[in-house]
Amino acid sequence: MPEPTEEEQRIKEIVNKYGKSVSQLSEEVSPEEIVAVFKHAADHANYLQRKLVELEK
Repeated sequence: MPEPTEEEQRIKEIVNKYGKSVSQLSEEVSPEEIVAVFKHAADHANYLQRKLVELEK
Protein backbone atom coordinates (compact mmCIF):
# COMPACT_ATOMS: atom_id res chain seq x y z
CA MET A 1 0.00 0.00 0.00
CA PRO A 2 1.46 3.40 -0.94
CA GLU A 3 2.47 5.89 1.71
CA PRO A 4 -0.34 8.43 2.38
CA THR A 5 0.25 11.91 0.99
CA GLU A 6 0.60 14.92 3.26
CA GLU A 7 -2.97 15.99 2.41
CA GLU A 8 -4.36 12.54 3.19
CA GLN A 9 -2.50 12.51 6.49
CA ARG A 10 -3.95 15.93 7.37
CA ILE A 11 -7.48 14.75 6.54
CA LYS A 12 -7.04 11.63 8.69
CA GLU A 13 -5.86 13.79 11.60
CA ILE A 14 -8.90 16.08 11.25
CA VAL A 15 -11.33 13.15 11.05
CA ASN A 16 -9.76 11.39 14.04
CA LYS A 17 -9.75 14.65 16.01
CA TYR A 18 -13.56 14.75 15.83
CA GLY A 19 -14.14 11.05 16.47
CA LYS A 20 -15.27 10.27 12.90
CA SER A 21 -18.59 11.92 13.74
CA VAL A 22 -20.13 14.07 11.01
CA SER A 23 -22.32 15.94 13.50
CA GLN A 24 -19.39 16.70 15.80
CA LEU A 25 -17.30 17.65 12.78
CA SER A 26 -19.93 20.08 11.50
CA GLU A 27 -20.44 21.68 14.92
CA GLU A 28 -16.88 22.05 16.18
CA VAL A 29 -14.61 22.21 13.13
CA SER A 30 -12.81 25.34 11.94
CA PRO A 31 -13.72 26.72 8.49
CA GLU A 32 -10.32 25.70 7.09
CA GLU A 33 -10.72 22.13 8.33
CA ILE A 34 -14.24 21.67 6.96
CA VAL A 35 -13.18 22.98 3.55
CA ALA A 36 -10.22 20.58 3.50
CA VAL A 37 -12.36 17.57 4.46
CA PHE A 38 -15.17 18.29 1.99
CA LYS A 39 -12.73 19.15 -0.82
CA HIS A 40 -10.92 15.86 -0.26
CA ALA A 41 -14.22 13.95 -0.29
CA ALA A 42 -15.35 15.68 -3.50
CA ASP A 43 -11.99 15.11 -5.21
CA HIS A 44 -12.07 11.42 -4.28
CA ALA A 45 -15.66 11.03 -5.50
CA ASN A 46 -14.72 12.71 -8.81
CA TYR A 47 -11.74 10.38 -9.18
CA LEU A 48 -13.92 7.31 -8.60
CA GLN A 49 -16.51 8.54 -11.14
CA ARG A 50 -13.80 9.15 -13.74
CA LYS A 51 -12.37 5.71 -13.07
CA LEU A 52 -15.82 4.14 -13.40
CA VAL A 53 -16.29 5.53 -16.93
CA GLU A 54 -12.69 4.67 -17.78
CA LEU A 55 -11.44 8.26 -18.18
CA GLU A 56 -8.78 7.55 -15.59
CA LYS A 57 -6.77 4.43 -14.92
